[in-house]
Amino acid sequence: MGDGGPALRVLVVSAEPPWPPHHGGRLRVARMVDELGKHLAVRVVAPLEGPAPDGIAVDELPAEAPVGVVARTATGVPRLGRVLFGPVRQEVLGRALARHRPGAVLVATSYLAAAARIDRVPVVVDFHDVERRRLLSLARVGPPRSRIVHGLEAAKARRWEPRVARRAALVTAPSADDVGLLARSGAAVLHVPHGVDLFDPSPSPPRGPVTFVAGFAYAPNRDAARWVLREVWPRLRRAEPELRLRLVGRRAHEIAAPLGVEVVGDPPEVDRYYEEAALVVAPVGVGGGPQLKVTEALSRGRAVVATSYSARSAPAGAGAGVVVADGPEAFAAAVLHLWRDLPARRLVEKRLAGALPLPTWEQTCAPLVAALERLAAPSSP
Repeated sequence: MGDGGPALRVLVVSAEPPWPPHHGGRLRVARMVDELGKHLAVRVVAPLEGPAPDGIAVDELPAEAPVGVVARTATGVPRLGRVLFGPVRQEVLGRALARHRPGAVLVATSYLAAAARIDRVPVVVDFHDVERRRLLSLARVGPPRSRIVHGLEAAKARRWEPRVARRAALVTAPSADDVGLLARSGAAVLHVPHGVDLFDPSPSPPRGPVTFVAGFAYAPNRDAARWVLREVWPRLRRAEPELRLRLVGRRAHEIAAPLGVEVVGDPPEVDRYYEEAALVVAPVGVGGGPQLKVTEALSRGRAVVATSYSARSAPAGAGAGVVVADGPEAFAAAVLHLWRDLPARRLVEKRLAGALPLPTWEQTCAPLVAALERLAAPSSP
């Protein structure tokens, strides 16, 4: 409701831009802000790439000063926190805390909570990912240097992450498994699953493109796209020359795409690309918590071909919309089957429709709103 709304004030802090809210952590933060803004006076401290919603005031974070390789890794602070939130942004946050005097602060990620200094106010930390698990997953793949860096960061996370969780007044997580892990660390934990926006799904177009929507600045998504282009796309192209593949999302234009593959980088919105898709793919093999890309596709009534890893992100009851396939041959075969066989695809969509609607963001965020109302109340004027 902004500064003119209710007395209970909450500051939401993000090291990455929440808007435009296309996918991943950005979408989760943006929808949390939307829901909190219906009940509380919300102000956001974050960098900006797009306009904030009406009624949401923002203290914009400037670019952070560059950080050398040694400074990134040779401290107990998480590498991402050190790179994305150093002295420049800390100064802006300090001024925002002093000026707006929030009753509570919601920090968008655990690595940001480890890097930021927030004193004398209750802090809620959203564990979109449990970093020690995410980093260990990344340490198992990629070139040797990447494995070493992620392995070192995972070792650091085993120390700083439980400490962040215990010190927070409350932590939240979308994964029930992560909720259990955080609770065993001694934290007060609230389960806040990913929600969905309300859609009236339409049948998929018979010959629409096979679509992968993701933030391709994130290495697991980028690597998954390259795997599809290298291992899956040649099989699809040989078997079905009319089939089109479409990559949609932030920095998608940086991926070299062969003939027949359309790349849509940094689109202003993604709704039309889901609507035009015959089916959606989720080919990610490593990473952290539940992937919003899977929930988003299913909420729009689209069948998803997913690796076993990505398929875990399907919300309870919506697994009927996911076809699991691992390895390039199996993945290509599953895509071809659903793209060619419209009755089979319609059957998957019908089963998915029977599982919808999924929980909305209003429903999943309601406990968070109530918790922040309680935390913010004692320090309200």
